[in-house]
Amino acid sequence: EIWPTGGCGSLEYGTPVAGQVLGGRWKPLHYLYARSVFADVVAVCGEGGACYVKNDGPRPVAGRIAVRALEFASGVVTPLAAVAVELPAGAGASARFEIDLSAFDGSTHLLIAECIDD
Repeated sequence: EIWPTGGCGSLEYGTPVAGQVLGGRWKPLHYLYARSVFADVVAVCGEGGACYVKNDGPRPVAGRIAVRALEFASGVVTPLAAVAVELPAGAGASARFEIDLSAFDGSTHLLIAECIDD
């Protein structure tokens, strides 16, 4: 994007004027990508409570997956589950698990699955 405003782009590109960063300045969306989508260890949970964790890193992973619900209106975070995981090193190392999402309301809450090293 070339406009210095919020938008769908994750990188900001500028025009060659004095003091302007020329292309590649990260916007908040790009920081989110770096922290989650492009991480070596990723955990996601979908409809019905089906969850998936994958390790693409060069080292084994031992930790837990913390699944929480963030309420949009208040910002209150409610823990839903914590599942221990151990994955070997290398691309393709993955595990699946199920959690109970019967009390989760996707219209008022955001589901967060986070990998935590032990």
